[in-house]
Amino acid sequence: MRRVALGLLALALVLVPVEGLARRHEGGTELLGSERRYRTRPYTYGSNQEGFFERELPREKAPGTRRIAVLGDSMTWGTTTPEEAWPRAVERALGGEVLNFSTYGYDIRQSRATLPEALAYDPDLVLFGAYWNDHVPTRAITVGTTPLVVWLEERGPLWRASAAWRALDGYLHRHRWTFQPEPGFFERELRRLAEEVGARPLGVVVLAPHALSPGVEACVAYGVARAQCETASRLTAELLATSRALGLRTIDATGALAAPSPPANAADWEHPGPEGQRAIGRLVAQALSP
Repeated sequence: MRRVALGLLALALVLVPVEGLARRHEGGTELLGSERRYRTRPYTYGSNQEGFFERELPREKAPGTRRIAVLGDSMTWGTTTPEEAWPRAVERALGGEVLNFSTYGYDIRQSRATLPEALAYDPDLVLFGAYWNDHVPTRAITVGTTPLVVWLEERGPLWRASAAWRALDGYLHRHRWTFQPEPGFFERELRRLAEEVGARPLGVVVLAPHALSPGVEACVAYGVARAQCETASRLTAELLATSRALGLRTIDATGALAAPSPPANAADWEHPGPEGQRAIGRLVAQALSP
């Protein structure tokens, strides 16, 4: 019994710091047991107390205030501060309030799972920022300063509870995950999103990587493989076609940038920097203007 107790104590002395280190490097994510796979922890990366990359706002809007709720992934979430993401540029151009409920890594299904919280703020319009990888259900993301793979699938209580287990599980299964569009996934989830928005109008803002916005050749010139550029271009066109076929208000923001607009990390061919975010916001605002 003494040896067992000493063994358990030694195991705890090893596992506790490992778990603490894994949690520290999880990039501010908190996995949930609901349909939302994870969310940003409060006040992480400038997020508010509800875990969104947004300022604090009352749920009740002032009389006569037009309020827009925006859902989406990292292309809408931005890469610097909430003030530099394109939804804030829309707010500055149109007035009223534009609230950003997007989260990096989300697919359309996970954005839809956020809708009830967005609707709690009584928006007059809901915008969804669609991106070419919304054809693929998000199963894994890489987060943290020392990148760890976090799987966003339900795998039981231990997987949800332990950051160390999530990291190990992600690394063990990383080679099994590939970018594979799921036929009908985007259309099915977009239909469901439109149904759940209800009587409120829904707009779909179709976004493109900043390197691809000027076209495939600009994407290739940026240093991205031609096959990847062509795949992103084709899937982006399918987003536009699907949204329009469903009769939804579709805003084509794929050509918002005349030239690539990289963030601080010039190797990032997808996410535009602040200047590009402002350009997208201006285009969206113009499309929404009376």
